[in-house]
Amino acid sequence: MQDGGRTQQPHLAFVPLPSLSLHGKADGRVRRFALLGYADRVASAASIYRALASCLGGEEIEPGYRLRLIADPHKDKVWPLYTRASSCWVSATPLAIDRGYKVPTHAPDRSPL
Repeated sequence: MQDGGRTQQPHLAFVPLPSLSLHGKADGRVRRFALLGYADRVASAASIYRALASCLGGEEIEPGYRLRLIADPHKDKVWPLYTRASSCWVSATPLAIDRGYKVPTHAPDRSPL
């Protein structure tokens, strides 16, 4: 919304998920995406979200890895690692920095940072 408030309109988020092994270890890659949606009419929205997800089916995201829809995430062996209760919660902004990255000292308008 323009005023920064919450919207009650149906919406969908594409959430990149870090690749985890069955033991919860990450390898630093993103090979899964969750489509998380909100709609007040869940039944009608679910079919729309499924249609959007199926459009992505087969897209290659990395050589040898293609997107596919997991129809019932509760039967997936890795999904519970993202959704079960936790006693510790940590958030990090995903960031990839090249070895030759130079920390900027000036903003795009040339003013010092």
